[in-house]
Amino acid sequence: MSYPTELLRGITAKDQIDDDEFPSSVLFYFTERDNLPKRSDNNIEESINWRDDAGADDVLFNQLKEDKQLQFRFGAAVVCRHELDRVIQTNVVNHQLSYERKAIPENKYHGNLLLSRDVPPRVRKKISATIATMCVKKIMPNPNNQL
Repeated sequence: MSYPTELLRGITAKDQIDDDEFPSSVLFYFTERDNLPKRSDNNIEESINWRDDAGADDVLFNQLKEDKQLQFRFGAAVVCRHELDRVIQTNVVNHQLSYERKAIPENKYHGNLLLSRDVPPRVRKKISATIATMCVKKIMPNPNNQL
């Protein structure tokens, strides 16, 4: 499968970016959620948008929560897929991190970052921090946010 050179990770909370507007590791921490069914491949998923074209930005920045508020009001991190591929191949990660394209009816750009459930929490933190510091090209503010 072909993937674009960039992906987007939406920012839902202020603690996902630090005071200098750099992403914190919290933005990429893989959390097991009780409201999602367990995947048959034993992975934990975190949603992303594949940046195939400018439409990916529009879909992400216009996404609403159930209460009709912006889902990603704090913006989005632009992630370099080539840097992510390098992280995947490191000894610490050892290919336990991957990604997929998984379009949903309301978002053709949707996909997931995937991490094996077997990765211990202390290593998850290292992986999250590495993605935040090594793979993020920039933070884009949400142009629709009226703070």
